[in-house]
This record gives sequence, C-alpha cells and structure tokens, in this order.
Amino acid sequence: MNPVLKKYNNHKNNGIDITTLKDSKVIDSLNDAYSEIWNERQKTYGSYIVENSNSEISLFALKYQYAGINTDVLRLYETLSDSVKSSDFGETIKNGITAFKKE
Repeated sequence: MNPVLKKYNNHKNNGIDITTLKDSKVIDSLNDAYSEIWNERQKTYGSYIVENSNSEISLFALKYQYAGINTDVLRLYETLSDSVKSSDFGETIKNGITAFKKE
C-alpha cells in the first residue's frame, strides 16, 4: 500500500473518529496526507486518460476521478478520440460539459 495512503488510513486501524478530532496538528497531518493522495490520483488518472485517448475506460476515469465538470475535465475530454467522444457515455459527458459551459 502507498505509504501516504497507509498514513491517512491509519486512523481507521486505531478506531479514531476523525470527525471528533480537536488536535490541529493531527487534523493538519491528515489533511496534508489526503491532499498528497488526491494530487497523486489526479496525476495518475490524468495520465491514463491522455495516454489512452482511444479507450472508453478513459471516460470512466474522467467521470469518477473528477466528480463533476471543471476545467480539468474540459481539457482532458478534448484529448479523447472522436470515436470515444461519440460513444454513448462520451455523449453523456459531452452533455454535462455543454451544460457547464452555459453556466
């Protein structure tokens, strides 16, 4: 297991409810670990999407990693092949992007 993820999940192994923590150093440490994990996930998923632009699995990576439409999704969506964009799921994401652009 990734050492950062292990550190972040360590509170579960100790039976600590992080929602009741009051120690700001512990909270900051957990938040830092989470941020590090999130950034690594973004890099990993983003790289996968760019390197696999002809795969519909990239659409799932796009949807489930980014959980909504934002500028990163717009940028990564544009790297996908036309055949992936025109798939059923590609069209669903395209509709979300269109709605996002109208906001």
